[in-house]
Amino acid sequence: MNKNKRILFVTQESVVHPVQGDIINSGDFVYFTAGASFFYKQNVQYLSEHEVRIHLYKNADYVKDNFDIVITMHSDLFRESYYDWLTDVTELYSRFKVPIYVLGVCLNTLEVNYEVNFSERLNIAVKKFVSLILNSGGDLTLRGSFTQYYLEKLGFKNLFVSGCPSLFMRGENAVISTKRVDKDSFNPCFNANAAQNIPSRFYEEYPKSKYVDQDYYLDFMYEPWKLTEDRLKKIRPIVRKLYLQSRLIGDKNYAMWIKKIQKEEVNFFYGRKLHGNIVGLQYNIPCFIVPIDTRVREVCDFYSIPNIFNTDFNEEKDDLYELYKSLDFSEFNSKYKQSYKAFEDYLEKHGIPNNLGDSTDYFSLLNSFDYYDFENDERVITAKKRAISIIEKINSEE
Repeated sequence: MNKNKRILFVTQESVVHPVQGDIINSGDFVYFTAGASFFYKQNVQYLSEHEVRIHLYKNADYVKDNFDIVITMHSDLFRESYYDWLTDVTELYSRFKVPIYVLGVCLNTLEVNYEVNFSERLNIAVKKFVSLILNSGGDLTLRGSFTQYYLEKLGFKNLFVSGCPSLFMRGENAVISTKRVDKDSFNPCFNANAAQNIPSRFYEEYPKSKYVDQDYYLDFMYEPWKLTEDRLKKIRPIVRKLYLQSRLIGDKNYAMWIKKIQKEEVNFFYGRKLHGNIVGLQYNIPCFIVPIDTRVREVCDFYSIPNIFNTDFNEEKDDLYELYKSLDFSEFNSKYKQSYKAFEDYLEKHGIPNNLGDSTDYFSLLNSFDYYDFENDERVITAKKRAISIIEKINSEE
């Protein structure tokens, strides 16, 4: 393996420096940040798609002149509503002129059942994208067997199913322990596409629990001055309650997000968001997932992550703590170890220099930055107090 091979790691947003600008889905940072850590000790440069475009505008051969391979990561790129994005990145990648490796790509039908009925124009766009990657001398790894099945139907055989690469930052020998905390110490953390999609009784039964948000409520936290009385009246009562009790947590930066979760001493993750749960698994904390689409479900199936399809649990009446105690991660631990080794072999086979399993220095770099801590911003503190007073007024009138 050529250790001096020049790698360009391309992301949607910067994963190396403090996050600035628009609020985006924090789950993407869980994904990209873990992947970026695999190549930190190599001859790598990290650039966002926007930064690459600027370089290509100045020099059409910028990528070819400066790099030997490109590595990027995509989640549900093959999705009907992402057609424009898919065609856009296809055009961008066509200008690279070096081998391109896309790690962990998948499709998403936005349904739970394994049925796909994409439009012909999307099928054509997917074919064009996959052909471009393979013809570049690069390759794709897939999130699960459903994506593999779909691409085989389009004529692409023998593609490697890696699962979600962001899990592999745990290292080769990581395991979810059989040890469980007692009920008094049980501290679940919930996630979903909206806080009201978690049964309200869970919030009541576990008053120390938090709802960790990836994108939906971040503007509440970063910019509470936008919370007018009219807007707050339209918000679900459970969301107002969680805000009032400071039980909505989140950040648009991976390092800060992790610190907040660790500060809360979470010992169980429950919910519907893929990376809202994977972030727990990254730190060997058990989770239970209620898949909301094929993208989530096929990753659960690939790794045997406990979920609503392989474990009986009735959200309306069953006990959450008893679920936590009963979860068996032995099959997950076994499948994880197998898939980790397979991914390691894949990188070796394709001659991709990496430091898989040794991400410590990368995360030390991330933790060395001085991030914006919105919770200690006086403007935020003042505006939040005002929002809380409005919520109290609304609650008293209802």
